[in-house]
Amino acid sequence: MKEYQKREQEIRDRAFAECRSLTQDEQTRCVAYSRASLASIIDSLVPKMFRELRKQMKRGKLRGNYLALAKLLANKGYREAETILDLHCQRKNDLPERVSGHAKSFRGVTFKVATPLK
Repeated sequence: MKEYQKREQEIRDRAFAECRSLTQDEQTRCVAYSRASLASIIDSLVPKMFRELRKQMKRGKLRGNYLALAKLLANKGYREAETILDLHCQRKNDLPERVSGHAKSFRGVTFKVATPLK
């Protein structure tokens, strides 16, 4: 990661020292180094992300940002994220169905309250 950033900065510094803007080739290389640096950062964080996703799966089921993260990693081709999503879907399907009934209403019901003793 640091090596990519260093090479990108060297290209930019060289152009600045020569009092000119970046050429097309230099700009292309800077963008490539920048992307490689970002990919390196992401790859270093992925194991931590998987540990957190596994921890959330043990607690119950994935919600919110954790589910979005799992979907994103699965779309990027990470097998472990696909496995986590499969487990999530199985757990989701194993839950009992909700009973779609109305809540108990107490309208129209009269209650008799005992009168206090005098």
